[in-house]
Amino acid sequence: MPWHLAAFAWGFAEATVFFIVPDVLLTYAAIRFGMKRAFALCVSAALGAVAGGAVMIVAAGHDAAGVTELLDAIPAISAGMIAETRVAMTENWPLAVFVGAVTGVPFKIFAVQSAILQIPAAAFLGLGFAARFARFALAVLLARIAFAGLRKARKERLAAAIWLGFWCLFYVFYFSVMPN
Repeated sequence: MPWHLAAFAWGFAEATVFFIVPDVLLTYAAIRFGMKRAFALCVSAALGAVAGGAVMIVAAGHDAAGVTELLDAIPAISAGMIAETRVAMTENWPLAVFVGAVTGVPFKIFAVQSAILQIPAAAFLGLGFAARFARFALAVLLARIAFAGLRKARKERLAAAIWLGFWCLFYVFYFSVMPN
């Protein structure tokens, strides 16, 4: 239960103001516990993301300009990214939500834009759950494949160190290429 609470809380936090993805926890769970438990944690994280997205929708409904200003202050988010997301959401919001899930555009931006564009919250959040779960499940699957390779090479004791190194390098790269 503590792992599910942590996954839910991390999904919620990242969908609101936090800027480190739940995939960090989920991929660790994949190498520590295996696929079945990690996939169950993906559900918890996706539910947390949807809850956080709902909060952002409500907040944007009350003060879209203020919430947009808050987004712009979060690391790796810029006014340009917010504007590009608005355009993508206007053109094809379901596709934009799925593409955004794998291209580094935070879910919180999509949630705020869905409120501004008056996309029905239930439709957005349902699709948001599917997109977040799919992304989380892909991360878990890739982590488990990497772990299987380590196991085959009899190097599974290095899994945690490689996991930590991967995420450190990932965020060094991510923050160097994303807008400030």
